[in-house]
Amino acid sequence: MHRWAIPFALIAIILILISSAGFWLAIRFDPLGRAQAEFDRREYRIALNAAEDHLKRFPNDRRASLMAARCASRLGLSRRAKTHYHNAASLEIDDLQDQAYGLVLLQEPESAAEVYQQLLTLQPTNALAIKRSAAVLMGRKNYKTIPELGNRLLAVPGEEIAGRTLLGIGHHELKHYPQASEAFIRVLQLDPDLKTMPLPRTLFWNHLANDLMAQGRNPEARDFLRRALNDSDDDALIELLGLTHHYEGNFDLAEQCWLRALDRNPDNAEAWLDLGRLDLLQRRPGPAVTRLKRAAELAPASVEAYHNLSQAYQMLGNASAAELYRQKAASLRKLNPRLGGMGFMPDQTSANREREPGR
Repeated sequence: MHRWAIPFALIAIILILISSAGFWLAIRFDPLGRAQAEFDRREYRIALNAAEDHLKRFPNDRRASLMAARCASRLGLSRRAKTHYHNAASLEIDDLQDQAYGLVLLQEPESAAEVYQQLLTLQPTNALAIKRSAAVLMGRKNYKTIPELGNRLLAVPGEEIAGRTLLGIGHHELKHYPQASEAFIRVLQLDPDLKTMPLPRTLFWNHLANDLMAQGRNPEARDFLRRALNDSDDDALIELLGLTHHYEGNFDLAEQCWLRALDRNPDNAEAWLDLGRLDLLQRRPGPAVTRLKRAAELAPASVEAYHNLSQAYQMLGNASAAELYRQKAASLRKLNPRLGGMGFMPDQTSANREREPGR
């Protein structure tokens, strides 16, 4: 072999390697780690621009899509993040959290629920994923799996209060009243001042009182409501306290509570309704009409307000008015047959109050 052949062959190999390395550097996203360094410095806009510029030339680069998705999430650009996550490489746990939360912000709860399910398959006791998954499901009024999520949370150290609260909510919505009240009472044992319990306090007391009353445990409900009212003069809880008296036939005490609730909040539709029903019970149709009309004005989707107005006018001998309100009640009942003839339509009552079962 000619003495120059080997050096020329080596040079050719070196040139090929250099050329290959240059091509690899040209097509691979962030081979020198510059975009990653910007990301680590929280310069998300710079890193996002670098990733999206690369994707213009190489749209199938999954590493660039992942970087773009992460940056867009941190910049609050949820729609851009959604597109990039769809094209990204395998997602880590934190990426799945960000992807799911972005879908929640985009008001795509079904897609968010799917991502949370994927995340919980990978990490069944991820507390943040459990809580956010539960929030998504409750927002969709899908309560069947909430107790299961509550039990999962109980397995996470330091999450018993949140887990018991979640159990209580799930059983409350599923009308499993003994299980719900048991869970809420356990929360009180663990957190007597409700400092770490995640629900708004008024809603917590509301649920507990309603769950106890649904079981006929009115004295216990009354004791808890009085305990709640030591720290708050909330009109919705005062109204509930009146119900505990009413169910035991203490009508004077009930009326005092409802008038007190209206003194705190003249727009408490439930208190007006309670007083109107009490008037009917005591054969006072005239005052009942005034109070029930006020309840209907404040809660125009209340089946019960119109139902009782029909009865009041029937007592007064006004058949045409009685029929008018009977038809209004029937029309509302058709829109939501699960309420039967009583109760408020969803989202028409005060934010921190719900009617107990059967009203």
